[in-house]
Amino acid sequence: MLLIKNVYKLFALLFCFIFLSLNATTVSDMIPKENKIHVVIAMPFQEGKPFEPNWYSPAYFESVKDLLPEEKYEVTSYFVSFQNIPKFLDDMHALYKKDPTLRVLNFCDGGEWDGYPGISVLTAWEKHPVGKLVPMTGSNAEFIYHSDNKYRLNEHLKKAQLQTLPEALIPSQELATIDLKTTLEKANLQNSWPLFVKLNIGAGSLGIGSESICHNLDQLKKQLNKMHASFPTNEHLLVLPYLPGPEYTFLLINNKVYMGIRRDYQNPENIFHEDYLEGRRPVSEEVLYHSAPKEAGDFALKAVHAIPGKHHYTRVDMRGDGKGNLFVIDVNDRPGFGTPSTVKYMLEFHHLNESQLLEEIILSAPIQS
Repeated sequence: MLLIKNVYKLFALLFCFIFLSLNATTVSDMIPKENKIHVVIAMPFQEGKPFEPNWYSPAYFESVKDLLPEEKYEVTSYFVSFQNIPKFLDDMHALYKKDPTLRVLNFCDGGEWDGYPGISVLTAWEKHPVGKLVPMTGSNAEFIYHSDNKYRLNEHLKKAQLQTLPEALIPSQELATIDLKTTLEKANLQNSWPLFVKLNIGAGSLGIGSESICHNLDQLKKQLNKMHASFPTNEHLLVLPYLPGPEYTFLLINNKVYMGIRRDYQNPENIFHEDYLEGRRPVSEEVLYHSAPKEAGDFALKAVHAIPGKHHYTRVDMRGDGKGNLFVIDVNDRPGFGTPSTVKYMLEFHHLNESQLLEEIILSAPIQS
């Protein structure tokens, strides 16, 4: 069994390197045909590792490419790692000089703690001459810096006088010595059981499951240690009151609400399990979708406006406490497309076209610098 696993890993790594070598095109090779808009999809990549099936892989690039009409777009990929960011910028700058139709569809949204580039790409892009010339999708680096950190995000929501939950930021490296009882009291959480544990970074639902809901101090300690063991490079964990629902999610483009839904999970915890991301649980069977009220969409727009920086297209997730109060739980810059993705399920519910949405995002891409 071990031999089979090692052979599989070797094969996956070999495929990865072969694919990259085949796609290591020169700038002249990337020039599109006349009267077409050239879209380069910037894909996050980690040197020396095979592509993850659920990550931005060659298969994912092909699925996104298929959404763009061939008669209007010439689409190529560029796999961006921490090591080749300067080359990526120079190549895009050189390509623009030969083809001013160039636009970049930026999928580099890694949390950086996991080895995939994200804000580093945008920070370098905004300082490079290309940042003044080529439109790139997604928010700018300042917006990502403030929205990708849940504790920092909540501080801005408080300043905007939007309702927030009490929360405790727990340094992962201090779990062995921290006095949890005192920490909860300082955060005014001692009487807010059950409490919910999640990563402090914008990482989807990583690590979330039924054990994330803790009803006492022992369960809380156990879950914090489990999360730290699962994500050792993550700096902080977040503890806050558990919200039973309902949950709303909205997609915003610039200053308008594009679409929204209410999500009801068919599990006792009414939460989005990490198993959904990994394909171990059937999302289509366990999540029901309904229309979302306009006032919830207005709240999502206020939340985005409270965050410093400039956003482009953003998915805002909110959740209720069962008493009529609504709270922002996540702001996802550059949410993914295709299956499985929340955006795709939202589009299906509203009978909207995924290709048209992708085109609107590309054509409205801002100059980031």
